[in-house]
Amino acid sequence: MKPSIPFNIPLIYINPEERIAEIYIECSPECLGKVFNILSKYEIKLGSIAKVSEKICLTLFITNFEDKRKVEKELRKIDCVKIAMVFSDILMEKGLGVDVFHYPIMIIDSHALIFNARFLIETYVNLRERLGASADVIFYHLGFHYGYYAAKELSERFNIKPGRLYDVKEISEMFSRIARVSGLGFFEIDYINVVEERMGIRFFDSWTARIYKELKGLSKEPVCHMVRGMIAGIATAITGKHHRATEVLCAAKGDPFCYFEVSGE
Repeated sequence: MKPSIPFNIPLIYINPEERIAEIYIECSPECLGKVFNILSKYEIKLGSIAKVSEKICLTLFITNFEDKRKVEKELRKIDCVKIAMVFSDILMEKGLGVDVFHYPIMIIDSHALIFNARFLIETYVNLRERLGASADVIFYHLGFHYGYYAAKELSERFNIKPGRLYDVKEISEMFSRIARVSGLGFFEIDYINVVEERMGIRFFDSWTARIYKELKGLSKEPVCHMVRGMIAGIATAITGKHHRATEVLCAAKGDPFCYFEVSGE
């Protein structure tokens, strides 16, 4: 498992002790040096750079500024800057820095939503108390269909046909990388047995297990039902046959990692 560094999505910066402004700039690639020469006078908090056609689009939050109009004026004086906008209002001055320039959020070519993982697990815990094991089934099927359609789209994008051993390994590795950057955790394939239609998957740093322990302490049984469903859905999509997944180890129980056995039906 490769080392990881936590990443804050550059759309929200919150600090009640700071006045915040958001800057949006469009400029030519060779202009970035001049832009950052001006921005270096301020505290840069979060930002992103994207190239669209032949222009660079730069978005970031700054603090330690006196007048947003002065910042905007400085940036607009640069000849190679096509657009420069600086936004700050009473909420940003109170420390709530939320992006005002971008919508929708995209993952590859698809509209994405961002959920707070803690709130999702709190929802699961509450449903479990009300509905019992039915909550496990609901979250499993949510995960199954999400994993199925995500893997199906990825297979079609790369023209990967379901069922062949190499393709199963390849798309499993693709999805494990996407899962990591999406905040799900680290997946590692333990083994694949094509003849018996079985797979073993290790899952490190489970967001479900970690948050469940924070809320409820150690569990007596596995809790990663949505992840279990995702794995079954992915396996179904990439093999072309319906699969189910069973969580035999779970970090919420105190195990060192989560482990899933996947088998065909």
